[in-house]
Amino acid sequence: MTRILYFSNSGLGGKVFEILRKRFFDVEVAKAEKCKKPETFLNSINQIRPDLILADYHNNYTESLKKYLSSIKEQIPLILLTEVENEHLVLPLIESGVAYDFLYSDRLNKLPAIIKKTLHCKIAEQEIKENNRKYKAIFENSLDGILLTVTDGRILAANAAACSIFQMTEEEICAAGRKGLVDINHPNYLKSLQERRLTGRLKTELMMKRKDGSSFPAEITSSVFNSGDGQNRTSMIIRDISDAKKAEEELRTSKEKYKQLFKNSPLPCFIYDLENYEIQEVNLAATKIYGYKRQELLNLTLLDLLPDNEAVKHLNTLQDEDQKDGEVFQHRMVHLKKGRSPLTVETYQYSLEYKNRKCRLIMCLDISEKENYLRRLKSKTSKLQIAQKIAKLGYWENDLSNEKLYWSEEVYNIWNQPRKDFNPTLQFIKDTIHPEDKNKFEESHKLALKGIKDFDIEYRIILPDGTLKWVHEIGRLSSNLFKNITFSGSIQDITDRIKTEKSLQESNTRYELVLRATSEVIYDWDCITDEFFWSEEYSKIFGYDKKHMASDIDAWSRNVHPDDSHVVDYLYEVLEGKDENFQAEYRFKRVDGQYLYVVERGTVVRNDDGKAIRMVGAIKDVTAKKIALLQLEKSKSWYKSLIQSQTNYMIRIDLQGRYSYANKKFKDEFGGLYPDGKILGKDSMVSVMPYHYDRVKEITEKCLANPNQVFQMEIDKPSKNGGVKTTIWDMIFLENTDKENGEIQCVGIDITDRVKAEAENHFQANLLSKIGQAVIATDVEGKVVYWNKAATEMYGWTTEEVLGVHIEKFLPQLSKKKISLNYSKQGLKESHSELTLNTKKGDVIDIFLTSSPVYNERGKLTGFIGISNDITERIKADKALRELNRDLKKYTEELITANKGLEQFSYIVSHNLRAPVANIIGLGDLMNEDYPDEIKNDFKNKMLDNVKRLDSIIRDLNDILQIKVETSAKKEPVELEELVNSIKSAIGEIIQKENIEIITDFKDVPALNAIRTYLYSVFYNLIFNSIKYRQNHNTPVIQIKSLQKKGRVILTFEDNGIGIDLKKRGNEIFGLYKKFHHHVEGKGMGLFMVKNQVELMGGKITVSSEVGQGTVFTIELEEEKTIKNLDDEETTTIYYN
Repeated sequence: MTRILYFSNSGLGGKVFEILRKRFFDVEVAKAEKCKKPETFLNSINQIRPDLILADYHNNYTESLKKYLSSIKEQIPLILLTEVENEHLVLPLIESGVAYDFLYSDRLNKLPAIIKKTLHCKIAEQEIKENNRKYKAIFENSLDGILLTVTDGRILAANAAACSIFQMTEEEICAAGRKGLVDINHPNYLKSLQERRLTGRLKTELMMKRKDGSSFPAEITSSVFNSGDGQNRTSMIIRDISDAKKAEEELRTSKEKYKQLFKNSPLPCFIYDLENYEIQEVNLAATKIYGYKRQELLNLTLLDLLPDNEAVKHLNTLQDEDQKDGEVFQHRMVHLKKGRSPLTVETYQYSLEYKNRKCRLIMCLDISEKENYLRRLKSKTSKLQIAQKIAKLGYWENDLSNEKLYWSEEVYNIWNQPRKDFNPTLQFIKDTIHPEDKNKFEESHKLALKGIKDFDIEYRIILPDGTLKWVHEIGRLSSNLFKNITFSGSIQDITDRIKTEKSLQESNTRYELVLRATSEVIYDWDCITDEFFWSEEYSKIFGYDKKHMASDIDAWSRNVHPDDSHVVDYLYEVLEGKDENFQAEYRFKRVDGQYLYVVERGTVVRNDDGKAIRMVGAIKDVTAKKIALLQLEKSKSWYKSLIQSQTNYMIRIDLQGRYSYANKKFKDEFGGLYPDGKILGKDSMVSVMPYHYDRVKEITEKCLANPNQVFQMEIDKPSKNGGVKTTIWDMIFLENTDKENGEIQCVGIDITDRVKAEAENHFQANLLSKIGQAVIATDVEGKVVYWNKAATEMYGWTTEEVLGVHIEKFLPQLSKKKISLNYSKQGLKESHSELTLNTKKGDVIDIFLTSSPVYNERGKLTGFIGISNDITERIKADKALRELNRDLKKYTEELITANKGLEQFSYIVSHNLRAPVANIIGLGDLMNEDYPDEIKNDFKNKMLDNVKRLDSIIRDLNDILQIKVETSAKKEPVELEELVNSIKSAIGEIIQKENIEIITDFKDVPALNAIRTYLYSVFYNLIFNSIKYRQNHNTPVIQIKSLQKKGRVILTFEDNGIGIDLKKRGNEIFGLYKKFHHHVEGKGMGLFMVKNQVELMGGKITVSSEVGQGTVFTIELEEEKTIKNLDDEETTTIYYN
């Protein structure tokens, strides 16, 4: 990209910057006032390293620029922007070389074209300088003598090698001229001059004269060229061939010297037999250039080194030259090096006798490079002609001395005039110029003729047939050696370009409007240069500034998420294939490191060969939608696993009572009730116990009367093994649009184990009600199934020693044999006896034994339980028993409360989760069926609503469950005043905003020994509840008191809020999701959690309230001395399972 340093000294900066950026110039703006010091200016140059400097014209400022530019080693073109009235001040700067060009500030649209022309000229000048430098290096360092001459024989310059050859200084050589250096009597002299006149070049041998008068043979290569001022000049390369001539003479006279010359020649040399063409000898240069070893070449024939066509040609040439002994034959041939690569050579051959054979010596000069240069020159000339025709570019020249105007072929084509019959004139051109452009043409033409400014103008012409064309004409004054002034230049038909630019401008306008209207990232990728153009949305969506946008395909690839790297591979597959469309979804990294989900659609543009050269497309941010879908998928997966773990059965029943759907679990359990094992289409009542038919009918009628409302039902079903399964179901009627094909969806679980567990709990309660000190339980066979800690202390054996072992092994007096008589007499009822037993240590103790049989829910005997006391310490035992009974009662109450909490939580989970889960599954199945898109979208929205509802319920249940998990937390002293202060600090902002007054009175009970998190939650929820339900017209006042009454701690929370109608809603106030004032935000969980936490601390909470009169919550807690931690309780109870 072209780098431009723009020194802005006016208000043009913004417009200039906009024009250049549209043409993809890299512009750096430097304010003129900041570059008053040379150091600042040079620092800007060194940092930016511009290709061109652009500056607003100002007299003092431009003088400073002139001084600054002179201090730069590298020449940097300067273009000035000026007003029309300053033209006379700018032109001297251009003539003096300070500035390269200028442009009127009201014609900034031409600035890109002037910049391009300036840069092209700069490149051309650099190439000319480089060529001059190379030529000068060759001229000065060549080992051959080089003379620059005029065709009349005058010598203009000579290099050092020429001075050495002629033993003269350069001045002496120039003074001697051609006749002073050449032996004009040599027979080749006049012939050579004639050849050069005819062909413009020559290569010959002449005798040359040195300063001392001695002569020497020289090889002369000369060519005529046209100098920059239009005069003919000649270059002459002189190679002293005295040694070569001597070598040739010695070669003819001395075989040994010949061999030495042959061997050391820098040119490849071969001697081959003319009869069989076998190579007899080669020199070192031949092995190096042809790539063979010497012996390898000696095993070949000359024909092996030639392509087939060259071999035939060579054989024919040998026949023609067979009779011409003694002559040297020169040919251009193609030889083959080792590996069959071609080598173009110029060969010199002559016949000789070698080893008594008739042979021929061939010397080869590699002219491959020369041939390449010639081919390239010819190709460039041809291409130039074609390019002129394609570009519609012509050349013209006006000799001002005779007013003769010359046009090239393409100029005639521009004006649609025949070359043979038309004589071009300046007046003809003026007559065809569009009236609106004539003044512009005349002014530019006058300035060019005066030498003030080169002719450079775009204008319109109207041809005789009415055709309108746009042309761009450039011209300049010049003079030759004869002082003939010519005005010459070029003209180009730019009609197509103007039309294209207008079309492009309109297209760009439409494109910019589209970019502004879309929220997608638009890109344009040049697959050849690997450059990207991004719309402004790229920065808005991904956060990158222009410098850090993905500049190439590698930068784009690095921002693609590693897990989505297959998208990059897919892109290359599309580019290398034939598809024109690319579409992919992947994650793309923002500037902050986060990844966004995007969808990309692109179109590939290919050339005629099918190669991808360009790709345009759009990238859309779909992160929000994708995250929602992922959450939905995650929720669906979670809900499915939840169904598998908590909801065993799922069925749908049509309005005729037949199964239309059943999941695998239901089919496995109840499919056997049908003869063929198939459920779908069969009567659903077959799988219901008859005594529950009426219940099913009742709930079904309720469902049909209340579509989309969930009803719950508990029924018994016959089991496949002949038993009965107790199940509980959530049922909902899914009404269809035609109201005739609706279905009842049922989600059920097997609660048989829960029923059994309740029976087991009954048995456990039976055991607990008969607890004594040492408790031992056995099965009907007499094996110990329970042995408590007291039994270990009393008898000495541990639980691990006795479990599963017959009781007779340890305490034979307690065996079935000893006590069976009592049972038989009493009909297996409870019995009491006193026994004398031996402990593990051998001690003898007296015990009082209470023995009881244990029955299950069906009345079957399952074992025996024995409770014994050491009556030797009856008083201590009685006291311990009373304490134990009291603790046991408390523990039993807590256990019953905990069981009720668990049952309530189980019911909450079952009731609140089942409905949204059933809705989600039902709606998911409906979406897979053939419904219109409008209905499916409605299903989708309803499914998302149920997902959000379910997510909210799960979070709430998790909070509730957390309360129960924290029951193991240790109690600690909690200062009530400090607790309230911490809550006031937490909600201080709302207290201050709403002017809340909180009054506390904790003088009776300043502190409680309790679980801190529970107590904080209770206080926080009750305080915040009072704030939420305040009366707007009163100052909210909250009074909190603690007092001690009859061994209990009483806490009261009283407010002057809006109150509650307890007559209508009193039984629901502590329920989950119960709200009585919908103008206040909330879920209805606060009081539910307060009640649970109070009860888990062994207390209870009550409420008194009237609408408009405020509310009082009263909490009663037992004093700490009457409450035992479960962890500290003595193990004096039996849990039998």
